[in-house]
This record gives sequence, structure tokens and C-alpha cells, in this order.
Amino acid sequence: MKRIQILLLIPLLIWGCKSPKNLIKNGDYDEAVKILVKKLSVNPDKEQNIIYLKQSYVVANQKDSDRIHYLKKTGQPNIWYEVYQHYDKLKNRQDLVKALPSDVLTQIGFKFIDYDNDVIQARKKAAVYLYAHAQMLLKKEDRQSALQAYNELIKVTQLYSDYKDVDVLLRKALILGTNYVLFKMHNKSGVPLPQSFENELMSLSLVDLDRRFLNYDTKEVQGRTYDYTILANISMIDVSPEQLDRNHFTESKKIQDGWKYKYDKDGKIVKDSTGKAIKIPKYKIIECNISEIHQRKTATISGSVDYINNHTSQLINTTPVSATSVFEHYSAIFNGNLDACTPQTLLLLNTTSVSFPSNVAMILDAGEKLKSTIKDIIWDDDYLVE
Repeated sequence: MKRIQILLLIPLLIWGCKSPKNLIKNGDYDEAVKILVKKLSVNPDKEQNIIYLKQSYVVANQKDSDRIHYLKKTGQPNIWYEVYQHYDKLKNRQDLVKALPSDVLTQIGFKFIDYDNDVIQARKKAAVYLYAHAQMLLKKEDRQSALQAYNELIKVTQLYSDYKDVDVLLRKALILGTNYVLFKMHNKSGVPLPQSFENELMSLSLVDLDRRFLNYDTKEVQGRTYDYTILANISMIDVSPEQLDRNHFTESKKIQDGWKYKYDKDGKIVKDSTGKAIKIPKYKIIECNISEIHQRKTATISGSVDYINNHTSQLINTTPVSATSVFEHYSAIFNGNLDACTPQTLLLLNTTSVSFPSNVAMILDAGEKLKSTIKDIIWDDDYLVE
């Protein structure tokens, strides 16, 4: 019951936090305006909401106007995107409120202001500055400048969908701002590896780890400069001998084996109340000798995943890694009466011994597990190459 009461209370608490009074108290005037416009559209006669709307609308407009005035006063060329945002807020807020009934507008002292020209001029000046600044940043041809240029150009696309050659510059910024990472393998174990092992490990798919400004390759792309190398260092490969263990045991069961007459102490057959001779069951013990065969073989590959900064040739991180492939098989043979066996033993007797997998097959299986482990490490350590 308490849980139900709490669940019912949560929406009330959320609604309470969203009340116009609380929003105004917390300085969230725009949200207060949105909620009050909805309320007054349904019930335009609620005086308290009109008072709240007047207060929040006037303060929100004043804050935007004051910020625009300050920015223009600085005379800096980089102000126009923010100026545009404030003019856009003034216009959108006015469009929202002016849809209310005229008597509500009168009570809040609404006066229409044409912001269109201010919005247009601020948008144009913002685009000119952002575009020029992005061009200047791209000329530096370093990653941090390219990242900043990319952000500037994204803002331009928010202002104009087809401004000059912004698409071309965005591609350039993306290329310059991207860290390229090459994944390689190095076998230092001293054990020759089948080519199929390296092919399998290098087929590691890192495409799903790619994202904006970060690209992984498992095959070197001609002409591409790599910022980092992730090296899978194989330091040890161990394949155990083929182990064949036998376990001998016997299972037995007591079963009925016919019957015999019951005799009294005088050697006479005992009869029941109807005069019929009493029979009693006879039992015997049956046995089955089991030889359980346990086959086992393992292959372990261990090493490390090393991160190298190609610009400084420094090892920046190393993480131990290992994977083990296990082959295990149980079978059994018997001698005796199968009726003495438990259901579990009968299942075991239905299997036969098999050939041990080859060393190559075991190594390849361990390599498949190693591939998954390495990918998890790369996923967890992606911050190292950002």
C-alpha cells in the first residue's frame, strides 16, 4: 500500500515543481510562459495566471534584451550567434503569447514588436563571422582547431541550410579532426601461428566503435596517417597434451527374481485365511561395471593490448589479455547388466569417445575468444585515443 501511495505521489510532486509559481521562483521564466499560455488558452479568466504570465513574460524579455544590449556594447565580432539566439527567443516567445485572447493581452500590457529585421541581420552577421572563423581555424591544420571549426560550421548550418561551401568545409574539418587508429597483431610467443589465426584475429570488426572524430582500421589504408596503434601482442601460446582419464565404478541394483512358498517352523507351507498358499518374492543383486572416459585438452593464448601514440612513439597504456579454449568430452563403456545403471549413467553410455581436436583447431578457437576480449578492451579504453 505504501508503494502505491508513493507512486501516486510522484506525478503530484513533478507537477508541483512545474507549477508557474515555482518556475518563476527558480528563474525558469520561459517554461513558466509556456505553461501559462496553455492554461490561459483553456481558462482565460484565471486572474492569478494572468499575473504570473505578465511577470514571467516581462522578466524573460528584459533578460534577453539586456544581454543583447551588453553584447552589442562590447563591439566584438563573435557576438552575433548569441545575439541571434536572443532575438529568436524574443520573437518565438512573442508569437506564443500573442495567440492568447485580446483581453488577456490587454491585462498583461502586451505590445507587439517586429523582431524580423533584427533576427535576419543577426543571422547574417553570425553566419559571416562563423564561416570566416572556421576557415581561419582550418588553415592551422591541427586537430583541436579542426574540432572547433567543425562546431562553428554546424552553427552555420543551423542558421542556413545551404550556406556557401559549408558542406565541403565540414568534410575537411571532419578529416582533420579525426583520430585514426590502426589495429595490428605481433606474435612474440615463439610459436608459429597458422595464417588463418592472424586472418581471423584481424577480421575483428571495429566499425561499430567508429564515431565522429574517431576511426578504427584493422587494415592499413594507403596514404592514411595513423595517430595511434593498438597492438595485440601475443606473448604465450600453450596447448596442453591430450589427457585421457578413466574412472572405473560399479553400479548395482536389487531386483525381484521369482518367488517361493512361505514355510512355518515345522516346514509346512503357510496358507492364508482362504486356504491359499502364501508366496513371497525372491530378490537378487545385479551389477554393471562402468569404465568412464574423460577426454580433455586446452589451448591458452595470452599477451597484452598495447596503445602506442604514433606522434611520440610512446606506449601510453597496456592491458593484459588471455583466452582459453577447452575441449572436454565424457563417454563410457560397460560390462554387465544395464538394468543396474542409473538414468544418468545410461545417458553417459549412449556417448562414445571422439577424436581430439588438432592443435590448430584449439588455437583458432582460443583466438575467437581472444578477439571478443580484445574488442571489449578497445571499447572500454576508447578515451585513450580521443
